[in-house]
Amino acid sequence: MDFFKFISEVMTKEITPYLWSAVIVLLAAWKYFDLKKHVENVRRELNKSVDLIKELKTRSDNPCEVFESINEKLEKSKLIGHQWKEFYETLIFEDQDGVVRIRNSYNAEDFFSPSYLLGAKINLRFYKSMPNFLTGLGILGTFMGLAAGIYLAGINLSSPDQANQALKNLLQGASLAFITSIVGLFLSMVFSGMEKKLMSGFEEAREKWVTELDGYLNRVTTEQISKDLLEESRQQTSYFSQFAEQVVFQLTEALEKTMPKALDENVTAPLTKALDALQSSVEDLARNQQRTNEDTLHQIVEKFSETITGAAGKEMQEFASTVKALSEQVDNQIKQIVKQQEEVHKQTESSVTALAETFEKGSKDLQEKVGESVNQILSGLSLTVEKMSSVLNESTANISRELNETSTVFKEAVGGLTGSIKDVRSILTDTKDMVEYLDQVVASVRRAHTGLENVVNSIDSASQSIRAVAEENKQVAIVSQQGMSQLTNALEDFSRQQEVMESAWAQYESRFKHLDRSLAEAFQQIEQGLEKYTQMVNDFITSLDGHTGNITSKLAGSVEELNESIEELNESIERLVKP
Repeated sequence: MDFFKFISEVMTKEITPYLWSAVIVLLAAWKYFDLKKHVENVRRELNKSVDLIKELKTRSDNPCEVFESINEKLEKSKLIGHQWKEFYETLIFEDQDGVVRIRNSYNAEDFFSPSYLLGAKINLRFYKSMPNFLTGLGILGTFMGLAAGIYLAGINLSSPDQANQALKNLLQGASLAFITSIVGLFLSMVFSGMEKKLMSGFEEAREKWVTELDGYLNRVTTEQISKDLLEESRQQTSYFSQFAEQVVFQLTEALEKTMPKALDENVTAPLTKALDALQSSVEDLARNQQRTNEDTLHQIVEKFSETITGAAGKEMQEFASTVKALSEQVDNQIKQIVKQQEEVHKQTESSVTALAETFEKGSKDLQEKVGESVNQILSGLSLTVEKMSSVLNESTANISRELNETSTVFKEAVGGLTGSIKDVRSILTDTKDMVEYLDQVVASVRRAHTGLENVVNSIDSASQSIRAVAEENKQVAIVSQQGMSQLTNALEDFSRQQEVMESAWAQYESRFKHLDRSLAEAFQQIEQGLEKYTQMVNDFITSLDGHTGNITSKLAGSVEELNESIEELNESIERLVKP
């Protein structure tokens, strides 16, 4: 009880409210000047940074070098160095036509906010609540004084005089106690006003710094990136379409120019000449045989006539009549032989005509199949271009790659297609070699007039060579089918990779506010997607090789038809050789 009485007497003394008020004043002054010191330091640093940006705008040197020098100065700043390092990591240095442009992916406001600039150094929430704290201290002093006065008045009520004195002390203490509330409320308003003015000056300097920095840098947004990617994808689609049309046109033109002419020059013309020579040889052989038989019979008749003329008698006449009958029989046999030779000649002509018609039909079929193959290549390239166009249109929302990397990938794709064209040219060269080989076969047929047996042997050897070429072409067709299956598997892998990229883009959008942390991972995923895209272009080249293999297989079919025609020629010649 004595302790509470002592405290109450101290609280009700006349000097106590003034001491309490002095404590409130000193606390308010201390916190205000502490806040002012930190705010003024940051404001001066921001003003210096604004001067650096203004100096950067006036200089005509290399922007990157000047900006790097300013970066070194700002990184060394103790007040805004950390915020500047975080902001610098989000900058993008872009080289366009030899001019370096600095672009920012985040607003400067996000890094140089009051909470970032001052929050790490002082407790802003405490300073904002300081007016309430001062008011609370004043009211606390008032109520403590009232409580002490009431306590003392309660223990001195034994007599009326003591009661009057206690009431007088209570009223006097209450009037003095309210001084602390007045001081607390007044200092609360003063501190709040001065704090608002101080923060207003700081906010003005900060806003000026943010405005100057945003004005110097070029803002990068996802909408702008999507627009640039859409334009780039449209341009790539146009380039791919033009390239595919040029490839198909050049391939078609090359086939139309080289294939018919090569077949006419290297196959049709030599084979026709060889068959004409063979036909003339057979006709000469028939005429020589007929002429030899007639001369022999005339000689026999003349000798018999001379012998019969020198003889006499009825026996000789009878013998002459017998010889005459024999001569008539021989004439009939000669006529039959001539008739048989004419039939053989007709059969030979019909065989040669059938062979020519078969070869002409085979040439037409070959041209038609080559045309169909070219149309298939055209349709295949069109479908591939459409698929690539759709893939590029879908990828505009998923890829945030720089234009230089896209150009590099496109150049690699063009190089791959150029290699494919070289492969097609090599295949055409192989076809030309095969045609030259057929020309050699025809040359061997041309030497058939030396003997029918040599002709048959040459045609047999040529048939075996053609069969070997046909077998090789069949193997090429099998390999082409395997390439088509690999292309299908590659397209399935690309579809799965597309789904992975879509999920990665969704994660990227969800974490877009933290781009400085997740941008590296997103770029790695985009790089993997572009590698798959390069794989798809290589698969497209494989598809083109597959179409070329189809052309080769169809050419093998035409060669097989030519082989059948040659076999028919062998059978006709064998029938001619048989007696």
